[in-house]
Parts: sequence; C-alpha cells; structure tokens
Amino acid sequence: MFKIGLIGLDQICFTGDKRAEYERAKKELSGLQQKLGFTLAAYENTIITRAQAEEAVVFFKNARVDFLLIQNASFAAGETILPLAKMGLPLGLWSIPEPAAKGVLPLNSFCGVNMYASIVTNYLKEHRIKYKYFHGYASSARFIERLSVTVKALDSIKQLRGAKVALIGGIAPGFNDLYFDERVIEKKLGVNIQRNHEYGEIRDRAVSYSQEEIAPYITECLSGYSSTCEGAEHNIITNARFLKAYEDFAAENKYDALAISCWPKIQAEFMTCACHSVAKLNQLGIPAACEADIPGALGMLLL
Repeated sequence: MFKIGLIGLDQICFTGDKRAEYERAKKELSGLQQKLGFTLAAYENTIITRAQAEEAVVFFKNARVDFLLIQNASFAAGETILPLAKMGLPLGLWSIPEPAAKGVLPLNSFCGVNMYASIVTNYLKEHRIKYKYFHGYASSARFIERLSVTVKALDSIKQLRGAKVALIGGIAPGFNDLYFDERVIEKKLGVNIQRNHEYGEIRDRAVSYSQEEIAPYITECLSGYSSTCEGAEHNIITNARFLKAYEDFAAENKYDALAISCWPKIQAEFMTCACHSVAKLNQLGIPAACEADIPGALGMLLL
C-alpha cells in the first residue's frame, strides 16, 4: 500500500506549542489512512538540527515511504530540509495556521514553507525535486481534497513501475506525432516497453485457431448488441480470432497493456477493421491503444 512519511520541523525561539501542533497532525493523518488509502510512517519527534534530519532520513528509508510530508510546526532552520529533500522522494511542504492573530508571531509556519520551497527550487535545482504545497489542518476539507488527489496520482505512478507494455506492428503510417523514446519513458516511469513485435506474430496466431477455439470469442464479440448489420459475420469471426490472439499474446508475455498498429495491414489482408477487437480487449481489462499509441496505452493503464 502507498506509504506516507510524516515529519515535523521547528525552532526553539518560536513561542507556539510546536509539539502539540505536530501531535495533532499525526493524529488527524492517522485517521485519514483508511479513507484515502495509505499507511502512515510518522517520525516520533519534531526536529531542529541537520543532524536530527539525517537520523530521520534513515528512519524513512527503512520504512520505505513513497511520499514525504514535511510539516513546519514552526519556522525552522534552512539546513534541515537538505537531507530530507535529497532522499529523492516527492515532497509535501505543509504549513499550519497561526494560533494567534495578535502579538508575537507564535509559529511563522507559512514563511518557513516558503523558504523551503525556494531552497528546493533554487539551491537544489539539479536534483529536480517535485513538491506540493499544503496549508491548514489535516481535518480541513481542502487539505483532505489535496492529499486525496496526491495519494491517487502518486500511487498510480507507483503501480506503473515495472509494468510491461508491448508495441505491436510499429506506429501506424502518418501518425508521426506518436513517436516516442522508450528510454525516456523508462527513466521517468520505470515502465518496460518492448517495441519490436511484428504484426505477423499476431496474424499467425489468429489464423491458426480452430473454429472450436474461437467459438467463445465469437460469442463475446456478439455480446452487448441488440443487432448487427447484414454481412457482419466475416468481420465478427475475424475480430474474434484477433481478440483471442491479442489476449493469448498478452498473457504469455505477461504484458500489462498493448499498443496496436490496427491498420493498414489487417484491413489489407482481411478487409476488416480491428476496432472491435481492440475495444473488446479494453472491456476485458487489457488496456489496448490503437494506432500503436504507447503514451495513450500508458495513460489508460494509469487510469
């Protein structure tokens, strides 16, 4: 399950009850775990020094957290963010409301978050660290909404890591805008893309099946329609054959999604569009993009 790390940073000279603020954060976030679909690894104490931050890094690495939520229980020293940010995790920079509107500033929390964002963006710019602002208490509707979106997005990206996706038949003619560099995708998302499968691999499977083997697929191809047009039998049988071929191919090679060059070879050889078999693959839970659209297939798998 997606795991959030939580740590609170503070500074002695601010008069607000930083410990109480951090304890409230731990309690409220703990209460959101089941609702938002995450587990929480909270650091026990707030930290003040860089050395304490480095100790916390060891804790979070051992906990294998996916996202680090850094609460400014008060304005804190700039150097405390450095070891935490360099972990390479996406960050949540969290400020909390001031407990008093008059007198000495108790926490100066928002100012601290602003400083940390500047350090991450400018001083650590070569690290290309991703972060998101949070403000308010974890019990507030706005905070919950922002955290929910964050958990869903990052968890989906996490699920993509290690996924296998096949490009079959090359990018369809004329769709030059779908060209992609699998090395970039692998680096960004950790997805394994195989782009060397030929149309013939699927075609040979499709024509090899007996009528008995494709009978269930013909039934599947006919399901969900009130009627079919006259002369559709050839199209239905051909799509049933290709549906089984794609499904068997994905299962044997353990592919999580397919990008299919759905024309012109199938049309040229069988006088049939492959749209039906591609649609049925998606209906059966195998994300399949037409025109050999790998980015599209990844988007479908992500959703």
